[in-house]
Formats: sequence, structure tokens, C-alpha cells
Amino acid sequence: MRHTLPASLVAGAVLLAGVDAACSDLWGQCGGAEQLVLTVHSLGIILNCEPVPCLASSRSRSHPTQTNAFFASLPAPQPQLQQSCVAQYNQCGGEGFVGPKTCCDQGWSCVYVNTKYSQCNWQSRSCDTIYNDYTTGKTLSTQDFSDWRIWSCSKWYPQGVGSTALAQAASAPVASTSQRTCDTIYAAVQAGTPASAQDQSDWKLWKCKNWFPKGIGATRTATPAAASATASASNSTASRTPAAQGATVPAPPPPPPPPPAPARTCDSIYAAVKGGATASAQDLTDWSTWSCNTWHPDGIGGGAAAQGAVTPQPAPPPAAASDSYIAGWKLVWSDEFNGNSLDQGTWSIYTGAVHNNEAQTYSTAGENVYVANGNLVLQAVNKGGWWTSGKVQTQGKRTFQFGRIDVRAKVPTGSGTWPAIWLLGAFSNAWPYQGEIDMLEYAGNKGPYCYSTLHTQARNWQYGNQLTNNVWIDQNAFNTYSLVWTSSEVIVSVNGQTVLDGRQADFGWDVTAWPFSQNFYLILNLAMGGDFGQHIGAQGNQQFLIDFVRYYQRA
Repeated sequence: MRHTLPASLVAGAVLLAGVDAACSDLWGQCGGAEQLVLTVHSLGIILNCEPVPCLASSRSRSHPTQTNAFFASLPAPQPQLQQSCVAQYNQCGGEGFVGPKTCCDQGWSCVYVNTKYSQCNWQSRSCDTIYNDYTTGKTLSTQDFSDWRIWSCSKWYPQGVGSTALAQAASAPVASTSQRTCDTIYAAVQAGTPASAQDQSDWKLWKCKNWFPKGIGATRTATPAAASATASASNSTASRTPAAQGATVPAPPPPPPPPPAPARTCDSIYAAVKGGATASAQDLTDWSTWSCNTWHPDGIGGGAAAQGAVTPQPAPPPAAASDSYIAGWKLVWSDEFNGNSLDQGTWSIYTGAVHNNEAQTYSTAGENVYVANGNLVLQAVNKGGWWTSGKVQTQGKRTFQFGRIDVRAKVPTGSGTWPAIWLLGAFSNAWPYQGEIDMLEYAGNKGPYCYSTLHTQARNWQYGNQLTNNVWIDQNAFNTYSLVWTSSEVIVSVNGQTVLDGRQADFGWDVTAWPFSQNFYLILNLAMGGDFGQHIGAQGNQQFLIDFVRYYQRA
């Protein structure tokens, strides 16, 4: 708000008539090194304008002839009260930070971002929150220890969260109902025990669906078929029961509950295999997902099993490239890459900075990005110790909001390769505020898996609480990667198999928690090395082939 100096103040000092100046609070900044505009407090107090907090003064850079007598008559400035808590998304810690470290709003906590900065964020369980609980003296639960291992939190906090004995307690058999985890709830339901209301509540609170996408269903009741069979058996024996003769028959006691299932962890899988048990497909999958080789580098078997790789039945073949009809969907745009050049009206070739410690440089050269044989080819070229590669995106040319996107592609399998199919929010360039949808991330060093992930301001890899999952793929064939997207749900699948299901109800309702109601643009790229691709072996050029990109809306 702008103010004109009242005449009563002009009488107290030699001022320029009619000076128009911005209003600043006491002790607030009122300008920079070259600031020459007189700054006035809303009460009319004339203050010096220097690159320091506003103070009552006898001189001004703009008006050096102001009199000392006038300022001597002013009341002494009173400092503002120090706030005792921090508002949402404001700084609450970091090197040199001297302000309050407690968040004002219930459910929000001070989350470590880096050594320079901590921020008040919604209290979502992550490596950061577990470590913060430990360092502030809170007692960690078995679930905390189990998640610490599953999320590989020691990568960020190598000092750990307790003694070896405490950490091993997470992998010991569950001795009482107080050691309930997602694993024990799921195991009990799979063994036939109905899920209680407490199970359902904890399942949702702990976001157990991240690890068990099939869920545990609603609270179970007898099926109509079972009820009918019971009734029929009762009728057929009614004349022979004591109740039929008028006797009182006490209800039979309920069957004893099954013994609680042990909590499945890297340690329990390792102990079982070393004890002579054969590792199941689920064991091998979890071994890989939980990065168990970090703690047990000798693995749980030879060959692929030692790396946690699973060899299930081959995935069903994807639809033919010429078949663009999908029941319930209407094709509104596609790029089949059937010509001999890239459609410049849809795609831009990216040549900017690389991130995540990647080794390649993105180039517009014809050897890095070209169209041939019905495919878009993104080729990483070995330049004798350094790499060039290709990245294309629709930013500024085509955006997508809701519907379905199908991308049929074949990944390279060389060591260090890191192809990706992903989307970023077009409404902002600030990551992770803009949101990110990873339909595919593949790493030649990590085995035949498609990794899919959702990143938001509140949930991302920096906090270790992003929603992510992976499934096996035939890395030597073309696979179809699909995104089905509504205003409240994001589902990623490969060849019809769901990889990831993110829901707004589980994330939150504002844009920092759920940015996926906005427009997004599509990115296709082939990176080399970096944090995810890792070591690059001695090898020739690598190609990421994209057969088509198709965008559908509901019919």
C-alpha cells in the first residue's frame, strides 16, 4: 500500500513535498543498497532507509537535512514478539537457523531436507520422521525398525536408529499383538482370519497398500453360498439334534485364533533360507525390493536369485502396434513414428542440463534422436569415455490432463542404461511442487524390472516417502506402459498388470499433496549412469526404441 506523507510530519523535518513511499513495519527491511525512496511506518514515523531493519534515526540517505530534534521526540521502537512456532512449509531448522523449530499446526512436523534447511511438512512416515523420533528420545516401534530396513534408510542416516539388539527385534517372530505391522495383518488375512475394524484402521493409517496392493478387503462376512450350505446342513439334521428334542444346547466355543505370523523382513528371509528352506518367488521379489543385499551381501541363492531377481512366467504379448482401439476409450491423438523425421509440432529435443549425476550430454545430433523403421530411436553414443544421448519432450507444445496414455517401447539392457517415460506438471517449473509421474524407469544394472513412482511436494525421494513399486518385464521385447489418470487417481500398468495405484484420498487435497489435477507434459529420454543407472560398463551404443505414443479419453 502506498502513502503520501501528511503535512504534520513535513513540519518536523526538511522533506521533499509530496514524497510517495511504501509502508514498512518497525524492524522490517525498508530497502537495499541503492534504495533512495523514503520509507514510512504506517504510524507516520520517518525511518532511515538502509539495507538493515528499519530503525528510528536522525539521518536519511534520501533526506540528509532532517533534524535531530524531531527524531529525539519519537518513542523508542519496540521489537516485535518472537514467534514460538513455524507455519506450514516455512523453515524450521538448518545450519545457523535460530528461529522456532516447532510447527504450529497439529499433524505437521519439522522435516530435514539438507544440512542447510528443514521445513514444516505434513507428518507422513518416512526415514526422516523415524530418525527424528529417535533423536528426540521417542521409543521406536517394531514397525519403525521394519520400515527402516525396508526403505534402506541407512543410506541417508548411516548412524542408524538404535543398537543392534533393538534393530534385530524387528525381525524376530511376533511375540504379542502389540507388535502388529502391515506384514502381520496381511499374513493373518491371507491365512483366513477376518480383518477386524482395528486391522482396517491400521491398514489405512500405515498405508499398507504401498506394499500389498491387493489389499485385505472389507471386513469379512459369510458368503451367501456358505450361509446356504450351513442352512441346508442344519435342516437335514434338525430331527436328530438335542435342540429338536427341546434340550438347551450351548453355543460351541469359537475356534482358537491362528498363531500370529512372524514379521517378514530381510533377516527372516535370510534365516529361513540359511536354515534349509527354499526361497519362494515372493521371497525373491521382496529381497530385491527391500535391497536386502545391503545387509546380507552373500544373498539367498546362486545366479539371478542372489540378486533377488525373479523369473516368473513371461508377460503376455502387448497389443499389435496397428491396433489402437481399446474398449471404453476413444483415441484422440497419437504419434506412430511411421515417417522419417520427428514431428516438430509435438516434440522438442532437449539439450539442457543433466541431473542425478548422469554421465551423458543430451544432443540434437541425428545419431542421438531419429525416426526409423516405425520407431523413435533415442541412442546413447559412446564417444570413447563420454556419452551423448537423446531426450524429447512435449513441453510448450502438447499437454495432457486425465485420460489414458499408452507408450509401447523396448528398453536397452546395457550396464548403466537408464531409459525413462515420465511426465511433469506444466503449471510450474519448480520440482517437486509441480509433481512427477514416472511410468517407466529401468536400469540395466538392476535386472528386468519396470519401476514406477509418484513424486509430490509432500512425498518425494528427498524425504524417502514417495509412492513407488516395480514389476518384472521381458526386457528383450516391446512392452506397453500405460497411465490411466483421473482427477483423484493415477494408475500405472505394464501390459495390463498394475504397477502403481495412487489416490488423492491417501495423499491429501491441496496442490502440494496432489498436483495431478493439473496439465502435464510428456518426456522420453535415455540417460547413462547416475544415481539410478549406476556403473557404466565397457560397451557400444545403446538404443531406447519407442513404437508409439497414444492418448485416449473416455468414450
